Amino acid sequence: ELDARERSEKPAAVLAAFGKTGEIAPGASEALTLTFTWDDLTSYAAYHDNGNGTKGCYMLEEGDYVIYFEGKALKNTINQNT
Repeated sequence: ELDARERSEKPAAVLAAFGKTGEIAPGASEALTLTFTWDDLTSYAAYHDNGNGTKGCYMLEEGDYVIYFEGKALKNTINQNT
């Protein structure tokens, strides 16, 4: 999506964090901690006028953000528990 006012492009999705488990035996589990910051979700607005003779800044738009978790084992767990 393109923000017309700032002429910045915004992806529909961002890979903000990822992790990988070791080999997990049947019936076993492993916890992963995935972290990211709000900065990981920003877009660069190259044409934003900063008011000091410079242009460009990172922006995080106001609104709702949805976090998705993806993975084969996770899908199986979610399907079994819903």
